[in-house]
Amino acid sequence: MVEEMGGIPKDVNAFIGKNAQFVGKLTFEGTVRIDGKIDGEIFSKGTLIIGPGALIEAKVNVDVVIISGTVRGDVTARKRIELRAPGKLYGNIVTPSLVVEQGVIFEGNCKMEDISRETAAELGSARPAAATPPRPAPKPQMPETPERPATGQAKLKTVERVQEDLLEDELD
Repeated sequence: MVEEMGGIPKDVNAFIGKNAQFVGKLTFEGTVRIDGKIDGEIFSKGTLIIGPGALIEAKVNVDVVIISGTVRGDVTARKRIELRAPGKLYGNIVTPSLVVEQGVIFEGNCKMEDISRETAAELGSARPAAATPPRPAPKPQMPETPERPATGQAKLKTVERVQEDLLEDELD
């Protein structure tokens, strides 16, 4: 952040003050600071700053979030989540980078994965794009034979045994 003016960073595009309330879906670009109350959803390719007095009850999906207030809901950040004292987060988080200061309360699950490849079309979902590799094809099952019992352990033939079997086949 660039130097602050009265506690608000200079490069903040929007500010939702202490006594303000917002219900619904908030989308923005750049940096937004919230010191009031939000109930709903927050989506952005920018930075969200949640001030110490803020109360957020929302699904959050942004590039970077800095939490000093209280958040109730799942948080997905494509770049970084910072939990700063006296912040409280009650919900699950997904991010490739997590910073937690001493004195923070975090109750939930954390999944750390790179989700920066998420497209703009997927921005409306707090669930990151699945990046699981395809499963390998199952190995074909071999029929049971004396050399290949059903227990899954095959008996290995020695070179001499293979040669003996070939000779027997030729003689028959």
